Amino acid sequence: MRLKKLASRRNLSALMAVILMQVVLTYLGVLWVALDNTNAEGNLYKVKRQDAAVTSFGANSAEDNSAHLKTSNQSKLPSEILVNDPKNVLVSKVRVAGSKLLLQLFSKSTSFCDGKIEMLDNAAAMFRNAVVDPSLASAQAESRASIKDVLLQKESLEFYRLKKGYLTVDDCSNVPAPESLQIDGEDSDHIKELNKAVAISENHADVKQQYDGDFVIMITRYEYANVYWTVVDLYDAFLMMQLYNRTFDSTGILNIVNTAPDLWLFDAHPQSKLDDIFDGVFRHVIRPNDFNRPTRFRKLVQCFQRGKSPILRKILEPLPLVKEFRSQVIAALKIDPLADRKRRCVEMQLNVLFIWRRNYIAHPRNPSGVVSRKISNEDELLNVTKSHFPKYSVIGEQLDAYPVKRQLEVIGNTDIMIGMHGAGFGFVVFMQEGSGVLEMWPKGLQGNWHMEYLAKRNWLYYKSWQNTKEENEDSKEKTTKISTEAVKKLVEELSESVCSKYM
Repeated sequence: MRLKKLASRRNLSALMAVILMQVVLTYLGVLWVALDNTNAEGNLYKVKRQDAAVTSFGANSAEDNSAHLKTSNQSKLPSEILVNDPKNVLVSKVRVAGSKLLLQLFSKSTSFCDGKIEMLDNAAAMFRNAVVDPSLASAQAESRASIKDVLLQKESLEFYRLKKGYLTVDDCSNVPAPESLQIDGEDSDHIKELNKAVAISENHADVKQQYDGDFVIMITRYEYANVYWTVVDLYDAFLMMQLYNRTFDSTGILNIVNTAPDLWLFDAHPQSKLDDIFDGVFRHVIRPNDFNRPTRFRKLVQCFQRGKSPILRKILEPLPLVKEFRSQVIAALKIDPLADRKRRCVEMQLNVLFIWRRNYIAHPRNPSGVVSRKISNEDELLNVTKSHFPKYSVIGEQLDAYPVKRQLEVIGNTDIMIGMHGAGFGFVVFMQEGSGVLEMWPKGLQGNWHMEYLAKRNWLYYKSWQNTKEENEDSKEKTTKISTEAVKKLVEELSESVCSKYM
């Protein structure tokens, strides 16, 4: 407002002075960031500016950010000492304020072996300079196999069994060490396997091979061909990255530091189209069978078990850090910026997407590829919707037929998404804030709240519809005939909500 007043009074000299001052301050700020990030590695955990730390939780830093956790007296990490420096107290507080969720997940950090083992509330663990011996791991299935080659393969064959010493923390002498490592995995078999496989040695392991990545997250997938659970796994890995100040596509300012993490999918599942999302956002994606000799890892993080995922909380509170999660994934996949919704609302040209569920083979346990909850009157729905909303762009797609990047491009440009209840709704986290979602149900199916809460916790408008007429169900074909009148009415309501801020 001040600039406008100056301009209106034609006080050009004052206006130029203000603009020049802003330019100088901006230049000095950028220069300070560049110089600050060229310091030694111990200072790389500083953020570009305090407000950036609130939104990205220190995304431009390469150093661990576990310093704010309550740490036991058994061992102090370098980052825990640095944070006591008065110059860095504010930065630490801002980071904590930017991620209360992480404080809820992990309220205490306990370190052993001079910081080589860091336990986060016994829910997750960081291993520094640990050695992995691949000869002590085995799975009966072949990782990345083609689905058509392993039809009817038992899922139990796709998980690894580990022996003691698979993961060794060496040079742990004359300092406190746990008698045994126990990450709380509840019913997670892969956590139990890791617990029994960790060995702590006082001696130095003579290992020649060093993994080239700096930061690796370990996660075991279960429903690996399911969009919803893929999103859960990706989001959980993202939270662990945030705790240690990593981003999906991070090269550091002026390309000085590369902090991009790698992902270790600790399973032997067949190849899935959804693997592309991991390959697209992480520097490298590795599997246990990628190694044939003992290998040392600089930083290896075991992610917390799925039951602790914030996505699985049945609460109507915003999903923590979801904006940062969405923007980082979209940036890493190099998806073009989303189109202008304000213009589409003013011109009444919203994008409506119908998601079709159709038969396809997604995993070995369903060799027929038959899926349920399909729509029997797809063409009718499209025609009626196009006729009722003549300016709208109305399309119907079988999203799983496309590569993941194309799926997210379509979803990201959608104002209103419509479909029968299914895992594909997991991708609503990549819709623009303020979009609309219509989830439809066949008669008699109820009790699944996950997609509704995922949409609402992502700042989306949500509506649902359920068939009540038995004659609209075809149990043999597993299809439902959808009421076109109900769809028209609900799309109208969602349109009003989506455009309410622009009209």
